[in-house]
Amino acid sequence: MKNHFYKIGKNELIGDNDLNPEGIAAQYAAPLNDVDMLLLNGGGFWVDESTLDVDTSLWGAQAYWKRMIENSDYLLAGASYYDYGNLKGRTALSSTWSAANSFLGNTSSGGVYKDDHDIFEAFGEYGFKWAGMPTAFFGSWVRNIAASSREDTGWLQDFWVEISGDSKKEYSL
Repeated sequence: MKNHFYKIGKNELIGDNDLNPEGIAAQYAAPLNDVDMLLLNGGGFWVDESTLDVDTSLWGAQAYWKRMIENSDYLLAGASYYDYGNLKGRTALSSTWSAANSFLGNTSSGGVYKDDHDIFEAFGEYGFKWAGMPTAFFGSWVRNIAASSREDTGWLQDFWVEISGDSKKEYSL
């Protein structure tokens, strides 16, 4: 299925944009008034099935608020929580698709994941038209609250501009 969690600026801070999870998901949108909307996403997914270990799973919940300002201008702010089940003590997930036993920058000890991954994310975005083109400034901050090391935090800030013509292109720094 398509990944239904909102990713500001289509960023890949937490996961790839081509990720198609397998599992169950739900979305809910509630208009609060003429300009404000509350959006909720949740789901449970299989990350890696194993005949030797318990399957690794991912459970996620997300809530965000979107306010329309004028024309197509908007403000958006929210938070996400992702909990990987059965990851600590497991061999590298990359061994499923690669001969290399890489932990892809995650802390390992004795050939297994040293920590669980319980990720909290806070994000915000401001979208507007610039020279008639959809544009957005956005930022995201994440922390693995289950990590035992101080290398548990990531962040990004960026902007993108969508230029339409014969082909749709997006530009970002």
